[in-house]
Amino acid sequence: MEVAKLVGRETGLTQTQLVENGAFGISTMVLKAIGGHRRIQPDNHNAAPVVVILAGPTAIGESGIAAARHLANRGCQVIISMSEDTYCGATVEQYKKLAKFSGARIVYSLDELPDQYTTPVDIIVDALLGSDMLKITPAIKSQMIWANNNKAPVLSIEFPSGVNPNDGQASDTFIHPKWTLCLAAPYTGCTSRNVTGELFLADAGLPFSCFEKSVPHFHIPWGSDFVLALEYA
Repeated sequence: MEVAKLVGRETGLTQTQLVENGAFGISTMVLKAIGGHRRIQPDNHNAAPVVVILAGPTAIGESGIAAARHLANRGCQVIISMSEDTYCGATVEQYKKLAKFSGARIVYSLDELPDQYTTPVDIIVDALLGSDMLKITPAIKSQMIWANNNKAPVLSIEFPSGVNPNDGQASDTFIHPKWTLCLAAPYTGCTSRNVTGELFLADAGLPFSCFEKSVPHFHIPWGSDFVLALEYA
């Protein structure tokens, strides 16, 4: 997977494009998970779906922040949870600014997140670590524990935070998702529903040639869809 991304950059695909494509896939999957057009429509007078995005100090965290504006633009009440570990830079600040302009709220403490007994959350997006196992800090662990203790279902992006994407081995603290959304291609650790839940794949915009150079005869039958359901072997 990482090899395909590196080859993708050689073709001219930028990190910003990967982040934006990932954000589109994330928002598409979230809308599907919370009920799609049955829940999101202009004349729906029910309370807006509450979406909490846990954004970590990773490229996946950046995609999570970027996805917030798409969800807010479609009527979701979006809360982005960031910690002192979440990196900042010009691009991240721009995504945060766009999210705020779209109506999303950014919090920096778990105490500011909704109380599950008074403000139920519809879905939690785990955009903390993805495939990165090197950034499990106390703040990240606290967010994982908060997500696992909440009644809302969790959608992990790329791979459940705290689990090795290559072999599926978990650390002492890790996310237990209902769904996992792989970006571009699944990792080899996606072998058990007990670890990654229901498996989905989002098109990250990588040219097919990127996969052909890293995995011979690799092909994804996208058809007209940008997000596909996968089956375990």
